[in-house]
Amino acid sequence: MRRAHPGGGGAALSPHRLHKTSMADIASELGMSPANVYRFFSSRDAINESICGRVLNDVADIASAIARANVPAMEKLDRLLTAIHRHNKMTMVEEEHMHDLIVVAMHEKWSIIKAHVERMVAIFEAIIREGIEAGEFEVEDAAEAARAAKLPSRHSSIRF
Repeated sequence: MRRAHPGGGGAALSPHRLHKTSMADIASELGMSPANVYRFFSSRDAINESICGRVLNDVADIASAIARANVPAMEKLDRLLTAIHRHNKMTMVEEEHMHDLIVVAMHEKWSIIKAHVERMVAIFEAIIREGIEAGEFEVEDAAEAARAAKLPSRHSSIRF
C-alpha cells in the first residue's frame, strides 16, 4: 500500500506540538479529511513513525550504497562517516522539523530508532570485517568495533 507522507507539511509535527497535534490538524495541513488520513495511518503516532522512518531509510540507503562500492574498507568508512555527517547537517538546517522529530524519537526510544541503529551497525560491521580480511584493520572483533562506532552520545543530534 502506498503511504501518504506530509512532504513539506511536517510543521504541524514540530517537537513542542508533536504530542498535541491531532489527526484533524494533520489532515487540515495536508488538505485532506481526517477519514482519508485514517485510510493510510491508524494513528498520529503511525504518521510520526512513518515520517521518521523515511528520513532514517534515506541514511541507511546511502550507507548501503557506500558499503557496496568497490573501494578499500578504509575509504568506505571515510565516505560513510562523511555522508552521514552531511545528511544529518542538511536535515538539521533544511528540515529542522524532521531533525526535531528524530530527536524526539531517540529520546523516547521508538522501535524504529532501534531497528535503524541495528541496521547501521550491521553495515559498519560488514565494512570493518571486509577491512580485517583485506589486512586494512587490526581489529579482532568486527561486531565489537561496529558497536563502538555508535557509542552513546550526550548530544542527541549525533546519530547514524
